[in-house]
Amino acid sequence: MIPYEPDSFGKKMQACTENQQRFVLGHIYYQGRAPGRAAAEAGYSPKTSDQIAHNLLRNVRVQEAIHEEATRQLHSSVALGLGVIMQIAMNDGHKDQLKAAKMLAEGGRLITPADQVIEVKHTTDEKTQVKAISHLARQLGLDPSVLLGQYGVVVDAEFEDVTHKAQPVPVRQLAGPEDEWTVYPES
Repeated sequence: MIPYEPDSFGKKMQACTENQQRFVLGHIYYQGRAPGRAAAEAGYSPKTSDQIAHNLLRNVRVQEAIHEEATRQLHSSVALGLGVIMQIAMNDGHKDQLKAAKMLAEGGRLITPADQVIEVKHTTDEKTQVKAISHLARQLGLDPSVLLGQYGVVVDAEFEDVTHKAQPVPVRQLAGPEDEWTVYPES
């Protein structure tokens, strides 16, 4: 039987009928997975409980009551959880005393390390990276230019400036003999 304590209800729950209040409690108790059962246990007809649950879940007053009561229960559960953690932390010899003390030292957070976000930013410039890869390649007996491709190529040569003037070459377009195009050879 789901506990029914109307003295602890908030304004939204108080605005509901007793059957609606019991449905809200059942809906939260069954974690939303058995609305028909929650309706039947709230006092509605078992024959029509699925349809009644469907209608109740679309009722704005019931939706607001579900939200209010779930929030209230969540807050009271957190307080209960912290109380249990405090008891464990103060219980000398308890196998989880150190874990409980650590949780309390972290501000009583009931969040696991998986909930943390860690962001890493690399600030090494490209020149420093190429230099580090070249150094590592040489230490391993590898050719840095093979690993780095164009980044690892150092050109040490003399160049001669060569200029080439392209002469236009007339070409007939295949579409019509009256059009004439000029094409320059690639330099």
